Amino acid sequence: MPPHQSRRGIALRESHSFLVGRTAALATVLVLAGCAPHPSTAESELRIQPAAPLPGTTISVAYHPAVGLFPNAGSGVLRARVRTARDPMYAALVPATQTRTVAVMRRVETGWYDGSFTLPPGIVFASLAVEDVRAEQVDDHQGQFWEVLTYTRAGQPSFDALNQRVNDMMGRSWEEAYATARELTELYPDRVTAWTLREFFERALYGEAADSVAAPYQDRIADLIRQAKSRRTVPEDDIGAIFNRAWTRAGQTGSSAADSAELAYWWDRLTREHPRHDQVAQRLAIELRATPRVMLDSLETLYARLAPLRGPGRNVIYVAWQAADRANDVAAYRRWSERAAAGSPDSTFRVALILAQRPAYREEGMADLRALLTAPSDALVPVRPLGWNAPRYESDVAAARARVLGALGRALIASGERRAGLDTLGIAAQRSWDPRLVSEAAAAYI
Repeated sequence: MPPHQSRRGIALRESHSFLVGRTAALATVLVLAGCAPHPSTAESELRIQPAAPLPGTTISVAYHPAVGLFPNAGSGVLRARVRTARDPMYAALVPATQTRTVAVMRRVETGWYDGSFTLPPGIVFASLAVEDVRAEQVDDHQGQFWEVLTYTRAGQPSFDALNQRVNDMMGRSWEEAYATARELTELYPDRVTAWTLREFFERALYGEAADSVAAPYQDRIADLIRQAKSRRTVPEDDIGAIFNRAWTRAGQTGSSAADSAELAYWWDRLTREHPRHDQVAQRLAIELRATPRVMLDSLETLYARLAPLRGPGRNVIYVAWQAADRANDVAAYRRWSERAAAGSPDSTFRVALILAQRPAYREEGMADLRALLTAPSDALVPVRPLGWNAPRYESDVAAARARVLGALGRALIASGERRAGLDTLGIAAQRSWDPRLVSEAAAAYI
């Protein structure tokens, strides 16, 4: 009998499903009670308890591998990519420290593996994968991952958990992300952020037909915005969504004086109620006009006031790069490059690649690249992504070292050290399957 068989309320939440009895586009959450079925011979099973965990809950896990996976292994490792309510779209942008081992599961006589982990406060969503202790085999649920969402005390997935599911699906499945955005509007119809997110997906997916698709709920959005206007303060997420919508509409061809007035109204409220909002940083940076030196000084002041920069607020960094380039300011370019990579162990790698490409910063970039050739793996690839086994990670590290060699070779050639550059490019091409490197090496030799 599988472990936990007699316990009620055990649920398997697969990455293509998130709510019992909801839309067919999101397959059913399997609720296991009474006698559990035998595991499929084609797929692994992972079960969690409680089925609807609150933030900070300790979660029990029961895992049964598919036939041929982890034969006779006494333990298995459960890894997760965890998300806070503030994490951005796309898995690659989640901080490296948030992909980690959360439990070591022990094999029991039935062939199942048992383990548990605590969902830390502040974590609202997690994608899960299982691997052996050497990370040579990884079960990523056929590329879908298993999932844990935090729930409310009312027993439904929290707004933040579903929102982060949307973000985690970006780059993996637009259909799942869109379906989850639709679910947000069903479960949280009073949140304007849910409707504007759905509106974003429908504009992206349906193009010119988006207006007709979104027409049924436009009055709902307008009503929520009217309600927001009557409140003394508006929550940070909601006011950001409303402002961004007003900004987009005011910038469209054929916008009216009413659109401009709406933008001015929400800009005034945003800067008064949430002066450190990401959207404030974005707009101030985009609309900054001055000489490069004055812009750099203004952006330093802006950074001191609004850091850490997240999401759209990172436009401050992009504008600063342009200003540093025009001012030919090596120190400023490096400083802003390091800020762009802040919080990532691979910051030196990314900054070095940036600097080595630009004539004014080439010598500093080359020094950084040489140091990276003997640096540890996590300086190049900060974390093994969820679902990757150890050999694939080491292959990625090797490819990153080849990129370092390729960048160094190009920089040497550009600085006049042609023979050294050609040799370095040749070594890089030998160590990588990157067609661009091979092509560049061939072109350089010719």
